[in-house]
Amino acid sequence: MKNLSNLSYRELLQYMEVLGDPDPVARDEVGFSNIDEYLYSDKFPKEWSINLIRDLFTPNFVFSDILVKRSFSLLVVAAAVCADEEYCSVDLKYVLAQLKRYLDFETMWIGSCEEVGIVHNLAHLSDAMGSITTHPSSTVELREEISLLVKAALQKTKSITFVDGELERLDKVSQAIAYMNNL
Repeated sequence: MKNLSNLSYRELLQYMEVLGDPDPVARDEVGFSNIDEYLYSDKFPKEWSINLIRDLFTPNFVFSDILVKRSFSLLVVAAAVCADEEYCSVDLKYVLAQLKRYLDFETMWIGSCEEVGIVHNLAHLSDAMGSITTHPSSTVELREEISLLVKAALQKTKSITFVDGELERLDKVSQAIAYMNNL
């Protein structure tokens, strides 16, 4: 793992540019894996969580012109929300509003493509929704809104044939909502 613990916040954001790398090894195995591990480590300053979430929902990441960068930025959103479970500092309503915005924004729904490998933007959107669903600060009202977002995602992608488990990840969100609402 690349040692990210000595990075400033600005350097972390610069490092995250690797999320748009067309090389799957650089993006997935080096970039995302390091970022994910760092977010869950005790070396990640938890006070950065709120800023990280806000910075992810910008044209540099989730709303980038680069499809694979948008997709993997959603996966970092999911990881950041999960990493916040102990602290509950992230505004889940804000995250959900931005995920709704992303669903309206996104026009390309694919599991993978020859140029960059795995994209999985629907699966990564599902992961981000799931992270809100199971977060300790999640409420019944938030989960109801996520249910509506799941339905909207299904409607928007209904003409697309997915083959890499994307719909199963969306289904897991619905299952998590049902489970959490019955606790």
